[in-house]
Amino acid sequence: RAGGNGHAFYEAHMAELARQRFELQRDLQQCVERGELALYLQPQVDAQGKIVAAEALLRWNHPERGIVPPNLFIPIAEETGQIVSMGAWALREAARLIHAFERAGTPLRVAVNVSPRQFSHSGFVDMVREMLALADDGDRDRRDHGCGILFGILRDTAYRLRGLAEEELKRLRITGDVTFVVRGTNAIDNR
Repeated sequence: RAGGNGHAFYEAHMAELARQRFELQRDLQQCVERGELALYLQPQVDAQGKIVAAEALLRWNHPERGIVPPNLFIPIAEETGQIVSMGAWALREAARLIHAFERAGTPLRVAVNVSPRQFSHSGFVDMVREMLALADDGDRDRRDHGCGILFGILRDTAYRLRGLAEEELKRLRITGDVTFVVRGTNAIDNR
C-alpha cells in the first residue's frame, strides 16, 4: 500500500534496473577523465559516393560493460548535467579530428550534436571559441573548401533555442561558418 487510496507494486526486476542505472550514473562521472569516450565518424556521401561530411557519434567504452548504447547513457548524462563535460570533450575531439584530416590533405566537415543543456550552459561560447581555434587557425580559404564543424540540436528544442542560438553566434562573431543541424533533416547536404 502506497498511502492514501493509492497502491504501489514492487517487482524484483525494478530493483535490478534501478541498481544498473545507479551504477551507470556513478561510472559516467569519471568516463571523461578515464578516457573511456570515443568519437566515431559516420560518413555522409554525395550521389557519386564521395565522402562530403561526417556526423560525430559519441560512444562510451565502459571498462567492464564494453560499448554502452547511447540510449542508455545520454539520458542519464542529460539529467545529471554530465552531458556538459562529455559534450565539451566531443567538441574538442571533433576539432582535433578536423585538424588531422586537414593536415592529411582531406578536409572534412563534421556534424556534432549539441545537447540543449550544453548549448545553454554559461561556458558554451568560450568552449566553442577554444574549439574553433583548435580546428581553424584563421585560414578562411580552408573553411571555404569544406572544413568546419556543424552543430546539431535536437528537433524538439531547436525552435526554443533559436533566439539563444542567434545571440550566442553574435557573441562568437560567427556568420555562416557554423550551421545548426536539426536531427532528422538532411541539412548537411544543404550547407
